[in-house]
Order: sequence, then C-alpha cells, then structure tokens
Amino acid sequence: MGIQGGHMNEETSTPGTTVLVDPGLLRGFAGRLDTEADAVTALDVAGVFAAATTALPGTGFGPPAQRAADLTASCLHRIADRLATVADTLRTSAGDYEMTEAEVTEALTTVGLETAV
Repeated sequence: MGIQGGHMNEETSTPGTTVLVDPGLLRGFAGRLDTEADAVTALDVAGVFAAATTALPGTGFGPPAQRAADLTASCLHRIADRLATVADTLRTSAGDYEMTEAEVTEALTTVGLETAV
C-alpha cells in the first residue's frame, strides 16, 4: 500500500511516497521541544528590563522600557506555549502510530478484509 498525491494507492508503493513513522523519534523530538519551552519560560525578562526602566530617572524612558518588557514577556510566553503544544501533538501522534498486530487485524476485520497472520 502506498501514498501518492496525498491519496492511498493499494496497487503501488513507490519509494519516496511511503512514510515510515518512528514513534520513539516523535517522542524524542517532543522531549527536546519541552526542554526548549522550559528554557524560554525560565528567561528573566523582568530582571533584564528592570535596570532599563530605572536607568534614566526624571526622563520618559521608564514607561517605554516597561512596555518593551511586557511585550517581550508576552511574546516569550506565547512561544513557550506553542512549543509545548507542538510537543503534546507529537506525543499524541506517536501513540496514534503504535498499533499491535492484533489491533491491525481487528481494524482490517472490522472493514471486512480477510487477514492471514
């Protein structure tokens, strides 16, 4: 069975059109994304910008520096959330690719295909 043009084709299986998925690889990549998300979350935006907001007393520099700190923190939070979401999706996908031989046989039998094991 192969995939051609995004559609299943039972008659051909051409190299380059069949995708073999390694669930362990997906889980490993998800783990690396989790690590990156944690690293982004751990960034101390407030600490970095704190000095800037008070660096020039008596000027109008403080409020824009605080705004920059708030926007940067918000962006980093969204980046970390997206990394975590992609990691969760990869873990879910890894589970979707794992089926035992009995599960495959049952699924094929359900749709009326005979299986010889």
